[in-house]
Amino acid sequence: MATEATEAERALADRIVADLPGLAYVRVDLLPTEDGPVVLELELTEPSLFLALGEGAAERAAAAFRALLG
Repeated sequence: MATEATEAERALADRIVADLPGLAYVRVDLLPTEDGPVVLELELTEPSLFLALGEGAAERAAAAFRALLG
C-alpha cells in the first residue's frame, strides 16, 4: 500500500540517500516510533521498481539511469 511520508520521515530518508551518491535506486523503509522514525530497511536493489505506483516514476527512473550512464 502506497502512503505519503511525513516531513520527519522524508527528512531522514533524504539524509540517508544524500550519503549514497551514484545510485539510481534506493528505498528507505521507516518505522514510526514515539521518538521519531527509525530505519527498518534500506534497499539498494529491487526486482520491481513499482513504477506504476507514482505519477512520473518511469520518467524519473529513466532520467536517473541516463544520468548514471553519462
